[in-house]
Amino acid sequence: MKLFNFFVASFFIVVLFSCGSERVIGPDELQERGKKVFVVNDEQPFTGVVKTEFKDGKTATEIHYVDGEKNGLYLKYYPNGQKQLQANHDNNVLSGSAVEWYKNGQKKAEGNYTAWKKHGFWKEYEYYDGRWEQGDYVSGVKQGIWSLWKNENYKYSEVNYKSGQKQSYIVYFTPEGKKWYQISFKRGKENGFRTIWRSDGSIQMKTYICNDIRTGPDSIWYKSGQLRCARNYDESGNLIGSEELYDEQGNRE
Repeated sequence: MKLFNFFVASFFIVVLFSCGSERVIGPDELQERGKKVFVVNDEQPFTGVVKTEFKDGKTATEIHYVDGEKNGLYLKYYPNGQKQLQANHDNNVLSGSAVEWYKNGQKKAEGNYTAWKKHGFWKEYEYYDGRWEQGDYVSGVKQGIWSLWKNENYKYSEVNYKSGQKQSYIVYFTPEGKKWYQISFKRGKENGFRTIWRSDGSIQMKTYICNDIRTGPDSIWYKSGQLRCARNYDESGNLIGSEELYDEQGNRE
């Protein structure tokens, strides 16, 4: 009787694990029929996992299918076995949350896809020091305010994007949150005044830039507010005449 009970229990365990496991096949075993995929000679659309491999046999990608369409988890790997991308398909379309990694396992980015394009809030991490940018994508391009953070308490800079191009300004901040450097942009190029502030809020330097070229007035001030140096540049970025230098009392040097 005990032997019978053992075989019955074993049978149910095998059935349980068989029903819970997903069918895993290679892409060469599939064929398209209309908008769905089938395993060759099967009558029902494929449900399971399609796995591709590198030449050494390590997994390259894993794509989950439900009823003949890509639905659910999508994984992509580096040749060293490190996960490169974890995302999701919804009826053959890349959509939903996603995470990307560098080859060394460090997180590279996290956010959401809509119809194959980055859309909504994303965080993108730098490779070397772990700093990150965060902001919004709209249909695959950066839009609005993006900020660069050195850690959770230190926003290092922020830039405004329009249709993927830097627009309006980039501002840099001190660890205390004070603005110390600002660059103006238009149509993706530096245009307008480049300004540097001291820690007390006074302006230290102001330079006019046109299409990435220093053009026009360029001035430096003492902490007291007295002009220290004045220069002027032509449209090619060449100094016009000579610079004017002043001491702290305003006397020309």
